[in-house]
Amino acid sequence: MKNHIPIMILAMAGPLLGQVSFEKDVWPVFEARCVECHRKPYEEDGRLKKPKAGLRLDGAWHIMRGSDDGPIVVAERLDASTLYHHITLPSDDDDIMPPKGAPLSKSQIQSIGNWILDGASFGDWKGATDGVVLEKAKDQYVPKHVVYFKSLENGLEALPESLSTQLSKVSSASIRRLHPESPLLDVGFFTTPNEIGDQQLAQLMGLREHVTKLSLARTGVTDKSVSLAGQFPHLSYLDLRQTSVTDSGLSHLSNLPHLVSLNLYGTDITDLGLKALMPCEKLRKLYLSGTRVTDAGVARLQRKLPELKIVR
Repeated sequence: MKNHIPIMILAMAGPLLGQVSFEKDVWPVFEARCVECHRKPYEEDGRLKKPKAGLRLDGAWHIMRGSDDGPIVVAERLDASTLYHHITLPSDDDDIMPPKGAPLSKSQIQSIGNWILDGASFGDWKGATDGVVLEKAKDQYVPKHVVYFKSLENGLEALPESLSTQLSKVSSASIRRLHPESPLLDVGFFTTPNEIGDQQLAQLMGLREHVTKLSLARTGVTDKSVSLAGQFPHLSYLDLRQTSVTDSGLSHLSNLPHLVSLNLYGTDITDLGLKALMPCEKLRKLYLSGTRVTDAGVARLQRKLPELKIVR
C-alpha cells in the first residue's frame, strides 16, 4: 500500500498549518531515517563509505546542492521535488526512501511536504558545513551533473514559459527547467499517473528538443510512447517503472546519444530487451528489479557496456 499524502491536499493545507520549522519538524526525521546513508564520507572496516547517490542530508548547503543527478528540493513545488517523490512511493518500490525499515509515517511526510511548500527554509539551522568551504575554495569545482547538462545545453534556446505552462495544463504533466537559466526540461506525471497514456506524451512532442529527464513511471503508456521518447535527442534520464513497455519498445531507444539512466523496474522486459540496449554506449545506470531478465542476459550486456551499473 502506498504511504502517500496527495499533493493537492498538502498544497491546500500548507498555508493553514503555519510555517514548518526545519530544525524542529524535518531534521529529526532526516537524522533518524536518512543520515545513516546520506552523510559525510567515513571509513568503516578500512573502506571509505561515501553518501549514496552523492547525496548528503546532514547540512543545509548539502541538501540544496542535491545528488549526483541534480537538485532534490524545489521550493514551493512538490511535483518537482524528487525528495518528496521518493518518500511517497509504494512500500514495495525499489526506489522508496528510506529503503530500510517502515516507510515514513503520514505525519513525517506531511512535515517534509509542508516544509517544501513553505519555501524550504532552514531558518538558522546549518548542520554540517564540512565540504562547503572546501568546494568554495576550489574555483574549478563543478558538480558532475552540472558539467554533463551544460554540455547538452550548448546551442539550445530556452522555450517560452507560456508554452510549458500551456502544455502542462493540457497534458497534466509537471514541466520544469533543470535550473532557472537552463533550456533543458524535466518532465514527469506524478499527480495522477494511472490516468496518463500515450496521448498525453504525444501532446508534449513540441518540447522534444528540450526534454532531458522524462518520468513515465506507473502510467498507462505503451511502446508507442517509448517510440516517441526515442525522438527526444537530449533525453538522458528515462523512467519506465511499472509500465507495459515491452522488449520491442526498447529498440526505439538505441539511437539516443545521451541516455545515461533507464529505469525498467517492474516491467516484463526480458533478455531480448537487454540486447536492444547494447548500442546505448552512454548508458551508466540500469534498473532491472522485478523484470524477467536472466543472469546470462545481464552478463552479456555488462560485457558490451562495462561501465554500466546494473541494479537488480
